[in-house]
Amino acid sequence: MTTFVARRFVDRGLLVGLSANPDGTLHHPSQVDRVCRREDLAGLVSAGTPLGPE
Repeated sequence: MTTFVARRFVDRGLLVGLSANPDGTLHHPSQVDRVCRREDLAGLVSAGTPLGPE
């Protein structure tokens, strides 16, 4: 999972951000594990990822 995706998940309430560092992310490992095990993970990632300049 990229930092971009992790930040989108924080914005959507799927993860809690534990870091104030704008250049990285820090999340509780069990939260990340729980999100990564979701069957709809691909849809969650693509829903928050821009595909072009629009």
